[in-house]
Amino acid sequence: MFSHFDYYPFGMLLPGRHANTSNYRYGFQGQEMDDEIKGEGNSVNYKYRMHDPRVGRFFAVDPLYKSYPWNSQYAFSENRVINSVELEGLEAKDLISGEIINMPSQPELQVLNSNDYALWADMLAFEHSNEYRVVGVYANANKGNIYRQPLNAAFGGQLNNDYYAVKISKLPDNVSASELYTIIRTNFSSLVDPDVSTLDYPQGDPESKASWLSDNPYGTVMAFDGGPDTAPVLVTQATKNSWVFTPIATFWDMQHPLAGHRQFGLTDNEDGTYTFYTRGIDRLYEPIDAFYNAFFPGGGGEKFFRQADQLWNHVMDEIVKRINEKGGSAEKTHNFNRRIDWKKDVKEQDKNGG
Repeated sequence: MFSHFDYYPFGMLLPGRHANTSNYRYGFQGQEMDDEIKGEGNSVNYKYRMHDPRVGRFFAVDPLYKSYPWNSQYAFSENRVINSVELEGLEAKDLISGEIINMPSQPELQVLNSNDYALWADMLAFEHSNEYRVVGVYANANKGNIYRQPLNAAFGGQLNNDYYAVKISKLPDNVSASELYTIIRTNFSSLVDPDVSTLDYPQGDPESKASWLSDNPYGTVMAFDGGPDTAPVLVTQATKNSWVFTPIATFWDMQHPLAGHRQFGLTDNEDGTYTFYTRGIDRLYEPIDAFYNAFFPGGGGEKFFRQADQLWNHVMDEIVKRINEKGGSAEKTHNFNRRIDWKKDVKEQDKNGG
């Protein structure tokens, strides 16, 4: 036995009821203790902030405080210490900094204010980053036969924000996390809903298949085909556990009906689970796309966005089914999408990169 601890509700050690060896550094909720700062057990490192269990508070502002206006910026576990643990939220990754974004639960996402898009702000910033615009993939991909579709040049008056996620409590038998991510990415076309679209390599681009199946898909062009139009996308960012699809226009496949960015990724959580997710921002690009979205029979005025919701839900459902069939354990946790007003809700500096 390395240690034993008994605690008061917020994690303060009970006198005379704890002990640990000098080479074991972990305490309350499995977090690392920094005993040299305030004494044994009085400073607990929650990676992004330090917690003092004697007062039950963090000593730094919650980086996502704007998303939780009802909650103290210093609260620990929202003061729910009987039935909750403090989340570090390893669920999505910032496109600019690479830092993990703490995505709220589905019910908490549902009550966000329309002008609160902080959880997607990095995707707007990516639109104006040097990585994307200046030294990015457009300089080399597909021999110049691709064209940007800027968000601030799109016609649609609404900006879609969404987040879909699967929690993986147990990996499939004999499959590591990195192997699972590779399997999902390289077999992604088999996960999409054929009633909505197929995903294939574009016309006139024999290099994309090899690029997509390689260890580095950066610069790959893919094309969603949902009927009368194809919808080409470009991989504008790729890491060891995430990638970004950005709608584009190509010589062969013409224009995508949307402008924006969509991230996919697998993150490992502090409790030993994993999250596979997609999140996106997009606007309808051309007037004809907005007309189709608004007036297509049975679309309820949101034809494109309803199709997208069906598509991403199907992807998540397929991932859950396949993981569970292979001896793992997974469940869908998030199915969130909404539209906000581009003119009224989005700040000018986020639109234009100011």
